[in-house]
Amino acid sequence: VPHALAYYTSAIFYGLGFGFIYPVLNALILENCPPAKRGQANATFFLSMDLGIGAGSILLGYLARQLNTEAVFIVSVGLSLLTLGLSIPILKSHKHLS
Repeated sequence: VPHALAYYTSAIFYGLGFGFIYPVLNALILENCPPAKRGQANATFFLSMDLGIGAGSILLGYLARQLNTEAVFIVSVGLSLLTLGLSIPILKSHKHLS
């Protein structure tokens, strides 16, 4: 398999990114809500993550079937860059980061 190294390397980076971002986002959410609303915020966070993962899997799977795997990666990179672009102004306006 000529692309095994790229496959395993991308899997490692994916796992590290998900492992770092997931708890940081959860902490950021819980830090910015009143203590009485933390359960509701936590539930909303996990629901949103589950819906995003589920919908993304379905939609990108459909895209892969209609086009090809490369299209899935291109769309994924585009969505990641879009999310980063939308997140930077939000993070800069955060009270702890400004």
